[in-house]
Amino acid sequence: MHVEVPEHPAQSFKAFGLQYLMIVLSILTALGLEELVTSVRHKRAGEVAQQEIEAELRENLKEVRSCLRSNAEDSKKLQTLSAEYIRELKAGTPTVTLQEHLGSQARDVTLKGGILIPTLRREAWEVAVGNQSATYIAKPALRTYAAAYARQRDLSVGGSSNISIALNGSHLSDVVTDLDVGNAAPVEVLHVMRQLVMAIASLNSNLRDLEKTLSATLSVPSDAPPPEAVPLIDSTAAAR
Repeated sequence: MHVEVPEHPAQSFKAFGLQYLMIVLSILTALGLEELVTSVRHKRAGEVAQQEIEAELRENLKEVRSCLRSNAEDSKKLQTLSAEYIRELKAGTPTVTLQEHLGSQARDVTLKGGILIPTLRREAWEVAVGNQSATYIAKPALRTYAAAYARQRDLSVGGSSNISIALNGSHLSDVVTDLDVGNAAPVEVLHVMRQLVMAIASLNSNLRDLEKTLSATLSVPSDAPPPEAVPLIDSTAAAR
């Protein structure tokens, strides 16, 4: 801020008063202009941060929806093949014949039916928090964004642990190996497929919640597929 000081001293009290008034007005004008420029700069920083955050959340929403659909399709394949195993076992089909008819399908569906967890980005949010531009976003919108990123964090942290609870990874690897050599016990194959179905159902339940949160945050309609029907499969009873 720069204020011009009069070159010559005032010759009278009236002149001094006018000079003093001009100095005060100059200071107030300079302060007002500086405040206006700062306010405009802050508003622009908040708008840019908001645009980048919403663009990031849109990409995350797209990723969540893609994983939801892919996981749901894999779950249907697993359930269809499980039901076929059950029918064959109840019909008394010999294990060797069952392996010949369904072994390759079981191997493909368990290997290719991987459980997809979305990669959720948060760089725009971290930058906005780091450079403090997030503080210039309107408080209601900021709270909404913070809640969305918190929900993303919960999924990233809890998604893998929930899958590990439902799915025995080492057992899956052993059964797939047995399928490769044609020596897989049908009941064990059913166990693995059942675990995969349950793991997908658990993950997709969390993904649907996140999809709804992101959709609401971005003010777009939710497009989450309905929950998968997970039939109870009594593999042991079927084997008997």
